[in-house]
Amino acid sequence: MSAARLRAAGRLRRFLGDRRAMGAVEFALIAPFLLTLYLGGSELSMLFILKKKVQHVGLTISDLVTKRSTLSKAEIDGMFALSDSIVEPYDPDLLQLRITAISIDGTGKSKVAWTRARSNSTSLAVPSLPADFNGLRDTTIVIAETRYPYTPLGGYGVTRPLLIGGTDYLVPRLDGFTCSDCS
Repeated sequence: MSAARLRAAGRLRRFLGDRRAMGAVEFALIAPFLLTLYLGGSELSMLFILKKKVQHVGLTISDLVTKRSTLSKAEIDGMFALSDSIVEPYDPDLLQLRITAISIDGTGKSKVAWTRARSNSTSLAVPSLPADFNGLRDTTIVIAETRYPYTPLGGYGVTRPLLIGGTDYLVPRLDGFTCSDCS
């Protein structure tokens, strides 16, 4: 073998035997996976927290509404303003909230007695009662609907906001449940 070939073979053996940068190479291969896992986990935890806050808004507002026998628009709007502090630090302007009272007569026929929504909640349709409530007579059901369009911070390929929220049903605690100036 020639001297040049021997030198090249020696360099190749030294290069293949060198383990000094192996940790850096492994880190470069694993770092994108770990970063994605970290960001995805934090995004999921933010989504979970926001979902709980939005559910809490619906339960709190419907609970406050059902504790009164007579309400007004101003009182309900004051309860809606309370929801802003529950949703913080997330943008409260994105929260959609509607309270609807459905009256059921003695024959089981239901009709909307009144409904009130936050100003940004026009996209929420006035609800109807599910089939589970068919047997009820001479009562009122209060329905609280909450929605929040959540867009992940990183996007993650999500093209539209995820709509989170729910619907809560409560029975008023006092007789004569009305909203004096609601429509």
